[in-house]
Amino acid sequence: REIIMITTKVYSKPTNHRPHTPSKPFLFGNLILLFSVITMTINSHNFMMKSIEHSTKLMAAKATIREAYHEELWSISEEGTKRISKRNIEDEEFLKRDCFRARNTTVPRDMYGKLPRPYINLGFPKMGTTSLHGFFGCGGYRSVHYRCNVTTSCGDCLKEQASRYYNAHGDDHSNTNDDIRNINRDNPPPLTLRTCGHSDMYAQIDNGMYFPQIELLPDLLNSLPNATFFITFRSMHMWWKSLKAWPPSEPIRKMNNILRNINITGLPEGKGRDLREMSEWFCWHVERVRDLLDNSGGNGDRNQYLVEVDIEEEG
Repeated sequence: REIIMITTKVYSKPTNHRPHTPSKPFLFGNLILLFSVITMTINSHNFMMKSIEHSTKLMAAKATIREAYHEELWSISEEGTKRISKRNIEDEEFLKRDCFRARNTTVPRDMYGKLPRPYINLGFPKMGTTSLHGFFGCGGYRSVHYRCNVTTSCGDCLKEQASRYYNAHGDDHSNTNDDIRNINRDNPPPLTLRTCGHSDMYAQIDNGMYFPQIELLPDLLNSLPNATFFITFRSMHMWWKSLKAWPPSEPIRKMNNILRNINITGLPEGKGRDLREMSEWFCWHVERVRDLLDNSGGNGDRNQYLVEVDIEEEG
């Protein structure tokens, strides 16, 4: 076998090739660019150093001012803390009074399970009224809370009874706290909760704006010679906290502010600004209820008893 190999040679045209040499203008432009970069770098460095120096001085000045401020603030805070601590000590001493402690000796043992109905809570809102209502309802008793019937609060019902009675007897008074408070007590009105709504327990008789347990207390006691009255207790700190948080749907109009502005007997308008003032009002009410009801059970024509309940006490 014959193999024929063909070799092809490609010849290129010889050229005269030599390295490219940059022109002088090109070299001069590059030198200017390089010089500009170096100059900018130096300027940036100098600016950065000056900025660091300025920041250091500024931070030192701020530190000096801050130190002086904290020294002054500490002095003010220390003095303020002393005043607050003194007030807190006074408040805590005040809160040790007997009017903030529920007594368990107000009902004779032979009356256990025999207390006359109706049961009427003379305590304040946010003092366990809902718990009291639930307790009696769970025990099979008829209990109402706030509203004595579907449409009317117990407070409104009692206030209307008192106003209607005095208007009929020549005392022309509108339905305001001051008017009911200042009426002639020589002929007290016959009040009855049963016409407001028939129940065994009336767990809250105020409506948050009008307080029959205060404004009509003597009239209630005269009108209900056979009844058991309750008054609830709790920590004043927790009560104050609860007042400031209720109702949760109102960001500003809280119960503590409402109570300050409705001019209740014992809590004139503007009072109730803090824990101490609100506690003084509660203490005044407790002492008043005790003065009117202590030793009343079985005396004369009255068969009234006072039950004091600490809603935070276990057992």
